[in-house]
Amino acid sequence: MLRELRRLRPTLLCVVAVMAGCSTLFEDGWQKYDHGDYPGALQCWTPAAEQGDTRAQYLVGLLYDEGQGVASDPACAARWYERAASQGHLAAQNNLGLLYLSGRGVARSPERAMEWFRRASEQGYAMAYTNLAVLYALGIGTERDLDRGRTLLRAAAERGDAKAQRLLGVVYRGGIGVDADPQEAARWYQLAAEQGLVSAQTQLGLMLLRGEGVARDGARAFRWLTAAAQQGSVDAQVALGYQLSRGDGVEADPAAAAGWYRRAAEQGQPGAQLCLGLMKLSGRGVARDAKDAARWIGLAADRGLAPAQHKLAQLLEHGTGVTADPGLAYTWYCLASTGGDASAAGAMMRLRGTLSPAQLAAATARVDAWQSARAAAAPGIPAAPGH
Repeated sequence: MLRELRRLRPTLLCVVAVMAGCSTLFEDGWQKYDHGDYPGALQCWTPAAEQGDTRAQYLVGLLYDEGQGVASDPACAARWYERAASQGHLAAQNNLGLLYLSGRGVARSPERAMEWFRRASEQGYAMAYTNLAVLYALGIGTERDLDRGRTLLRAAAERGDAKAQRLLGVVYRGGIGVDADPQEAARWYQLAAEQGLVSAQTQLGLMLLRGEGVARDGARAFRWLTAAAQQGSVDAQVALGYQLSRGDGVEADPAAAAGWYRRAAEQGQPGAQLCLGLMKLSGRGVARDAKDAARWIGLAADRGLAPAQHKLAQLLEHGTGVTADPGLAYTWYCLASTGGDASAAGAMMRLRGTLSPAQLAAATARVDAWQSARAAAAPGIPAAPGH
């Protein structure tokens, strides 16, 4: 949730409504920004900011904060935000609070962050409500108070803040301080999804696919998941691969399924890596390629996915797409079994009887090394156990 705070920056589109009556120079700056000319926008807005225009002060601060048209300089951003915030600019107050919370450009002070969030929230700024809510919920800068946090979160959500709406979905879905209520969770996810929030679109799509809190509707799930997947949601990409490979709520299309699995697999999602590997192994939706199949399955196995570890062990045992290696196959059967794949235990015991004491010792050492590497990773991907 704390990561969410760092992303709670108002977009410049929120400023459009207050642009009436701006000077020509200020309007020129906006036009330059809108066309991607960030250095030009900075040149236009800086003189206005220096003359006390709070909108320009906020925008100059935002450019320095985000490193648009100028090298990122959180300390400079903080100075401009503070000039605007001191004159009552709500978005500047909120962003200054974010800097104090993270310690970017200023000495970290959750207490001062709360002060700025509170000042903005007292004037109805929804994002500040959301930030305050999370601080109360986590006990950062104040004593933990879930009830207060939930009250503020609802206030922000009712004012239309999409991130607050998504967080309320999380609260009701997980029963965090309240009785779990999947229907209420789905309602808040949908409100956030309709505003284009990718994470909410993903969760709403998954709930529709599972029939969780809503009537199961594969077609609606597909629409929401597609919207999220096209914007980079890995979970949505995996779910689309699942739907398209099985024809769930949409006509089956193995080639399209493989395409979505690949997009997720290339971002390191182990379930997608396994599914793509299995499709390449069978030639369903893609050209059959046992060697590349083994590579993808190996990546998923390295990430600790027990079914992938089991499959990799089978490939190594039979020499499918890889050089046959009974000792290494036994290693992966062991890892799959300890990882929760019950069906791997029988294969492990069967293969054990065919190995020499030296092979068994080497396999045991690989298992220990892999598990130690995984335990030390925080987080990370352990190296494959020996080749």
